[in-house]
Amino acid sequence: MGLSRTIYGILGHRLNLKVFIAASAALGVATYLVGALFPVILLVGVVALRQLMHATRRDTAQR
Repeated sequence: MGLSRTIYGILGHRLNLKVFIAASAALGVATYLVGALFPVILLVGVVALRQLMHATRRDTAQR
């Protein structure tokens, strides 16, 4: 939801507020449902993100 506020802050003059709020709410509900019903997907995503972060740190440290 914080990301949607940032996007609206930057692009608010071009967006319809009611449509943007409805889309943000639907995306938030979908995200919570995926997290509640399919926690393995979130776990895989977190593990992949950690691996990516560690690989990036190793590459940076070697330079």
